[in-house]
Parts: sequence; C-alpha cells; structure tokens
Amino acid sequence: MSGFYKIEKLDHFGKGIARLNNKVLFVENALDGELVEVELKKDKKKSAYGVSLDIVESSSDRKTPECPYYNNCGGCNIMHMNYRKQLDFKLNKVREILERFAGVDKDKVKEILSSNEFNYRNKATFKVGETLSYCKNKSYELISIDKCLLCSEKINEIVNILNNFSLAGIDEVIIRTTVKEESMVIFKVIDDIDKEYFIRNLENKIDTLVIIKDGVEDVLFGKGYITEKIGDYHFRISPRAFFQVNTNGALKIYDTVKKYADLSHDDTVLDLYCGTGTIGMY
Repeated sequence: MSGFYKIEKLDHFGKGIARLNNKVLFVENALDGELVEVELKKDKKKSAYGVSLDIVESSSDRKTPECPYYNNCGGCNIMHMNYRKQLDFKLNKVREILERFAGVDKDKVKEILSSNEFNYRNKATFKVGETLSYCKNKSYELISIDKCLLCSEKINEIVNILNNFSLAGIDEVIIRTTVKEESMVIFKVIDDIDKEYFIRNLENKIDTLVIIKDGVEDVLFGKGYITEKIGDYHFRISPRAFFQVNTNGALKIYDTVKKYADLSHDDTVLDLYCGTGTIGMY
C-alpha cells in the first residue's frame, strides 16, 4: 500500500516524520518539507514505517549520494543531505536531546564545528565475505566493498590490496591508520591461516600486522601499534585501544575543551570515563 505524505521533520536517525491518521509515520530517505510517495512496510498500533518510492516535491537540501553502496549499505543514513544540512541536523539533534533529557536550554548550544565530509575515518572494521565487506542495511547479509568514502585514502588503498588475497579463516579485518599514513592491520581469525603468506605479501605494504585468535594477540611484524600526533602530543594506539576515529575532529574537540576549561597550573583535572585519557593529557 502506498500514499503521498508531507514530511514534517526528521527523527534522530535521519528518518522523515509524517502523519498517518493519528500515528507517526517514519519514512526512509526523506527530508523535512518534502512531499513523498511512500510505500508502507509496517503498520503498528502507534506508529508506521515506510520507504520513499518517489520524491514529488524535493528539498533544496537533497543531493545524490556520492557512495555507490549508499542505498544498500548500513553504514550511512544521511548522505542524501548536503553537508550543511547534515551539520544542522546533528546540531539540532544535540540541542533536542540536552533539552529533553537534561533540562538544558537548547539555545545554549551555539554552534557545531565542522570537520571533513569524506576520508576522515582513521579506523574501519570489515567482515570477510568474498572480499572485505560491510553489512547491508538492517541485515547480516554482506555487501562487498572496494572503497569507503568515509575512510582515509590509506585505508582504501589497503582494502584494495587485501581484496586480491585469499582471506579464508579470517572473520574480521580492522584497518587503522594515522594522518602520516602509518598503518596497522588486525585479523580476527576463526581458523588457522598461512602466516608466512601474509608476512611475505604485506610486509612492504603496511607497517604492522596483528592476528587476534581466541582473544590472544600475535604480532606478525612491525611494532604492534601505530603512533598518532595531535597537537604537540604523540599517542600510541594498540590494536584494541579506543581512539577518536576522526583525527582532525579530535584536535578541534581537544582545543575546544582546553579553551572552555581555561585551566591554570594550580587546577586539578578529573578526566572521568576517559578511556586512555587523551583529553586530560592534552
């Protein structure tokens, strides 16, 4: 069943919100202000869910996603918005959440600091199918990937290298890089693999290779970590360490915290829930 609906606003996941009788109708791939032909997929007691069949009246904020996997891959959900709209969407999301759940006046959230739209991720995790893969939207079905626009160029270079290898026995591949293109590949293996084969073929292409089997790390070559520089500080990143996936964005975050904190040498800083404590160290 299908019908035409006016999109009133977006929910916090980027779905359009319209009205179906007295219910809230959530619509995939729709922007606020658009008139959309919608195919209903689920009709529940208090809500309904649908997908866009046709955009009858399109928003000026709509764009064609650059990623060829966008309509199938589950990794992104707002790439059909232009970048300015994406930033406004995220800013309003933070404002609404703080006001609703913390009682913070949304006008106190003044601005959003932009970073990079593409090629900003320094870490990516891939499942192994026929090649390196992501999961399809709302599914465990795999979709083969040869390039992810969100990942650093170095990650995409390594993806294309590994897609030419036999990856039998490997369940997941994690690739981590730095701004200066230092690289680490982590294989999460479920069976024995030919270690010498990967050492021989990867030693001149990446900086370190680590295997994790049954929770135990085995460094096949390299230091077993990479080092990232933020400001004047160097951070050693081990295979399972948390680190901000957007390095340039992290620098903006840290500089903003430092500015707002306005610390003196006599102050004591409590860096709570801090992971490796990068903000406190900075």
